[in-house]
Amino acid sequence: MSSLEYWKSEFKKITNTDAVTNTDKVLGKQLNNNQDTGGWIEKSDNTIYWDKNVTSQETTKENEIYLGKAVVVFKGSEDEKMGIYTVDKHNDKGKEVCLLGDGAVLADVFMYDSKGEISNFKGYTMSSDPSKFGVVAEGRYMVNRLGKNEKKGPYHSEWIIENRKAHIPARNNYNPAHEERKPGYLKGVFIHRSNNDGWAGTYVKEGKLRGVSEGCLLINPMG
Repeated sequence: MSSLEYWKSEFKKITNTDAVTNTDKVLGKQLNNNQDTGGWIEKSDNTIYWDKNVTSQETTKENEIYLGKAVVVFKGSEDEKMGIYTVDKHNDKGKEVCLLGDGAVLADVFMYDSKGEISNFKGYTMSSDPSKFGVVAEGRYMVNRLGKNEKKGPYHSEWIIENRKAHIPARNNYNPAHEERKPGYLKGVFIHRSNNDGWAGTYVKEGKLRGVSEGCLLINPMG
């Protein structure tokens, strides 16, 4: 298992890599737990460090928290927004529906991998349209990898928060896609990328409004 620390507080802009990255494969590589010992620890001041000797909370120092062998941290804010889409597709040219577009304000995503190394990406946590779909509430969640024979998630993602049946709390206890859920929650929340061109908007399928993210946490396809 891996843990997901999901923070929607202080937004800090960092320099993004110029390299094109297959974030689906990178995410899988980062989160694979292939070591018997070692794990990420959160200190009382909220800093995270790698300890090669720990294996569980029981082996962790007093007043510190064992997070797991791999951790994903989304540091975002409710000010996140997508940028302008310049491609003549989806009837969305000129609209703010693109993670790669001008004006995008994205979350910082930090991946603490099972080798004790840290990588950073850009991401998006506010769903394709937060007025139509739920947004995951700030909190700490477990991220699990689907079994070999389980149906993959959006964009073939294997990484799901908790599991498909889990009730993941919605921001402000409200999910506009399911107003009957009180307090609001989401189900089937994955971590996956947007379209390769950055598009992460909404569309209609079989008469129903859908979104690239209906609450899933997105990774920028450019890293």
